Amino acid sequence: MEKGEKVALLAIQGETIDLQNVWLAVTRVVCAIVVSFLYSSYATRVGRQINSPSLVAEFLIRHSVDVVVTKESFAGKGPFYVFSSAAVKNVLTREDTAEKALAHLGVRYV
Repeated sequence: MEKGEKVALLAIQGETIDLQNVWLAVTRVVCAIVVSFLYSSYATRVGRQINSPSLVAEFLIRHSVDVVVTKESFAGKGPFYVFSSAAVKNVLTREDTAEKALAHLGVRYV
């Protein structure tokens, strides 16, 4: 039986054990958090510099977008997977402006 399984079994049975090397575990967790933060900051900065479509898709999802109207399909591209996982519908149009595309879809706005 592995140590993790042993600890889980003891916890389920209501027994306790003394933790060992707590400082090492805490240090590793803090390092993992710092590395994750630095990487995500770097990826966001680079994505903004190159106008990453996936980054734009993630931004739209954070702002509760349900439908995206585009002239090109995202099938097989990064935004397709981002939108699919959030159940965002991609509607294709041939119109040149947002106003014409919305009017063609029957969407009226004031």
